[in-house]
Amino acid sequence: MNAGKLSEAITVLRAVSTSDEYGGDIINYQPVINTKANVFIAKQDREFANMAESFPSIVTFQVRLYHDIKEADQIEWLGRKHRILSVFSDKRRQMVEVKTELIKE
Repeated sequence: MNAGKLSEAITVLRAVSTSDEYGGDIINYQPVINTKANVFIAKQDREFANMAESFPSIVTFQVRLYHDIKEADQIEWLGRKHRILSVFSDKRRQMVEVKTELIKE
């Protein structure tokens, strides 16, 4: 992996569970890694689910192998959060490929 291709700043967010005053669990996402990534935006295909049309946005991030990224994490890029669909480690190319979808809030 060429370091010059890592041009986009991303933040990896990890879930942290806390309790409120009534004993209920609250899940917040806290930043754990700030790094640079190579970003690929996949074609957006139209999908129909529950009688509604949607356009899922699939984005793939490539980062260095030494980052500990889990499928339960989220990635923030350009102020928007992405849900991780899969994490693939490629030891030969010394990179981790993370496939995500945009979270619509």
